[in-house]
Amino acid sequence: MSRKKKIVYVGGKHRLLWTSLGFALGAVTAPMMGPVVRPLLKGTVKTGILAGREMKRMFESAREDIEDLAADAASDLDKNNKQA
Repeated sequence: MSRKKKIVYVGGKHRLLWTSLGFALGAVTAPMMGPVVRPLLKGTVKTGILAGREMKRMFESAREDIEDLAADAASDLDKNNKQA
């Protein structure tokens, strides 16, 4: 026996009312939350910047390693061609 789940749909003709209430609540609470939320957001942005810098450093290091490997391989091929 299969049970169908009921999908609850909030909105309909009251969607504008709920949206307006949400915006009003946000507008009222935003100034109060600013001193608390701003340092958290600033910390999040700092962490993102640091992560980006670290990834850039890692990719540059990997690129250098690949370039060194390619140069070594080319050098080996040149040595083999000269010997033949």
